[in-house]
Amino acid sequence: MDEEKPKKKRKKAAAEGEGGEPKVHKPNWREVYATVEDIKGFQADHIYLRHNVITRRAECRIPQADYFAAGWSEGQCTDQWQPISDRVVNSLWTEMSKLKPTRAPDITVQ
Repeated sequence: MDEEKPKKKRKKAAAEGEGGEPKVHKPNWREVYATVEDIKGFQADHIYLRHNVITRRAECRIPQADYFAAGWSEGQCTDQWQPISDRVVNSLWTEMSKLKPTRAPDITVQ
C-alpha cells in the first residue's frame, strides 16, 4: 500500500509551493488600482462639480491653477461652469493615472 502524507504536511507543502519555497503574494486589486476614496480625494483637489437642475446635467469648473498644471493654454481656461466633456474626463483620468493606476470606467461621468 502506498503511504499518503498526513493532511498537515500536504497543506504545508501546498502553502510553500514548488520546491519548498514560499508562494509569491499576488497583490489585491485594491492595493494596485485607485479606490473610490482615492478618486474622490483627487477630484476634491482638482475640480469643482455641481448638478444643474435646469439642464439636468453635471457641470464642472476647473480652478485656474490646475489648467496650467495640466498644460492647457490660457484660452481654454474659464472660471464659468460648463458641461463635463469627454476631454475633461480624459484629462482628469490622465492626471489621476500619474499618481496611481486608475481604471477608466471608475472615473467616467454619466
